[in-house]
Amino acid sequence: MDELIGTEGRLPFKRWVSLSFQHLFSMLGGLVVAPLIIGINPSATMFCSGAGTLFYLFITKKKMPIFLCTSFAYTAPLLIVREKYGVEGMMFGVLTAGLMYVLLSLLVRLCGTGWIRRLMPPVVTASVMIVIGLSSALTAVGWAGYNASSGAAAALEPSMRLKWIAVSTITLLVGILGTTCFRGIFSVIPVMLALIAGYVASLVLGVVSPSAIAEAISGPVLALPKFCLPRANMEAAFMTAPLALVTVGEHIADVTAAGNVCRRDFIHDPGLHRSLFGDGVASVIAAFFGGAPVTTYSENIGIMALTKVCSVSVVFLAACIAIVISFFAPVNAVITGIPTPVLGGISILLFGIIAITGIRIYMDAHIDFSSNRNAVIALCVIVLGLGGASISFHTGGLYFEMPSIAVATFTGIFLNLLLPGDRNQPKPV
Repeated sequence: MDELIGTEGRLPFKRWVSLSFQHLFSMLGGLVVAPLIIGINPSATMFCSGAGTLFYLFITKKKMPIFLCTSFAYTAPLLIVREKYGVEGMMFGVLTAGLMYVLLSLLVRLCGTGWIRRLMPPVVTASVMIVIGLSSALTAVGWAGYNASSGAAAALEPSMRLKWIAVSTITLLVGILGTTCFRGIFSVIPVMLALIAGYVASLVLGVVSPSAIAEAISGPVLALPKFCLPRANMEAAFMTAPLALVTVGEHIADVTAAGNVCRRDFIHDPGLHRSLFGDGVASVIAAFFGGAPVTTYSENIGIMALTKVCSVSVVFLAACIAIVISFFAPVNAVITGIPTPVLGGISILLFGIIAITGIRIYMDAHIDFSSNRNAVIALCVIVLGLGGASISFHTGGLYFEMPSIAVATFTGIFLNLLLPGDRNQPKPV
């Protein structure tokens, strides 16, 4: 068995660089697919992930080898926010999510983590995750071309729609095989493999032409990412703030898992509050540069478990490489040129994984649905979330709207606090 290289370990130059690229490849889903789904510039997101990770490493005293990347839990809500309020309004939502993390870090520092468990027990968190995963199912299916009356596929000729279906199906199948059958390094880069397969299929079937790619990469080699600033929008803030309560559970789980892999107790040293604070600062940075909100990424932890290398220096170099790559215009051109059916095939898989994550939370927490309390909380969250329930009103010159995901989240929190019974995670049976 290979000896574990700890957080302070140093590697030979070639292996150091190689492992840094492996971390980047494993996170292509968050670095490339997530921003394309949301509708923001991938280069800006890559820059923000790299810069945010550097700040995170500094805030956590260079003790936690964790790379920050866009969480897919944010994609569906941010897609709605962008459609309603534009990219600048969405960036204000990203800013709000970051500030929520900063606030949560202060509360954890003062009060511990017990209150998070009481506010968002597994039955609430899992139900919201299911809503987040399935709320964009129609969008993903439309991008894939499977629904002729939905999305971009509605305007296609029948022959081209069949090509879209072929491309999205190939992309989806490769992603499924990568997730379930591949071993070793290939098991942690299924998104990258699916993107490559989908891109090749698009070229072969004529969904995208080689000349279009050649034209896209024929410009200058270096260019600034398309940065943008947030514009104050309280409706966007209300739509994104609840997501911080959902993803903080994901954050805690990833920090715990990383500690297990590295054989360190990161919850206490350097402390969960530092990790949350670093995550919040990174998301605030993203908001002012046109990136997506970031959080811990399980694929990063998977690479460490696979290679038995937990060196912070590897993550540091990966962050620096991400920043450098973000300034290469041809790379951005190829990424932004990823065909819609490729995104559709990937999105079906990724949105489904988010929903299944919610079901796994039910199972891991031994949620007892013979309890009417648990059943009522779950059904209200899921039905309101997927049914499109929203609250809106005008007061003076202000228009306020709370979208279905926020309504579902607050409903779950309210019912959990209101209904009698055990508000905490049930004990295993």
